[in-house]
Amino acid sequence: MSKKKKISIIVGSLFVLLIISLFLNVSVAGEPGDAGGCISISFDKWDMQRADKVIIYYGGEQYTVTDTEFIQALTRQTLAGTSSEYCCSHFEDGWVEIYRGDRLIRRMRYVEAHGALAYEADIGHWVLNGEESHAFLSRDVENQLRQIIGKN
Repeated sequence: MSKKKKISIIVGSLFVLLIISLFLNVSVAGEPGDAGGCISISFDKWDMQRADKVIIYYGGEQYTVTDTEFIQALTRQTLAGTSSEYCCSHFEDGWVEIYRGDRLIRRMRYVEAHGALAYEADIGHWVLNGEESHAFLSRDVENQLRQIIGKN
């Protein structure tokens, strides 16, 4: 086998590994055409999909959730946000922290008025055209969250 062919195989293999790694670790979402819409990119997909604990801080109380179905639904809906509305930046109804074991994966602000969880842009969470990204919850997950904190 020629040296050129070996290099092509190595480069091709590295490219395939890069694509697989990106697929497993990166979440991309966005609705840039909507008012307040954004494109957000998160690099914690692998950990989010393997989360096993959620801690919710609301009204001076702390609620620990280990229900697998709720955690999977919550993390699936918050992998990457779709809105960067600045109108919510002053709301701080509570916090939701997602863990894998004892390691914090992500901390998001609960914006009850919009049924959303918001997180700020940082090195692992990019928000194009915004400083924070909001992931809106489905009615079912929002109702479960409200039930946990005693708002239903």
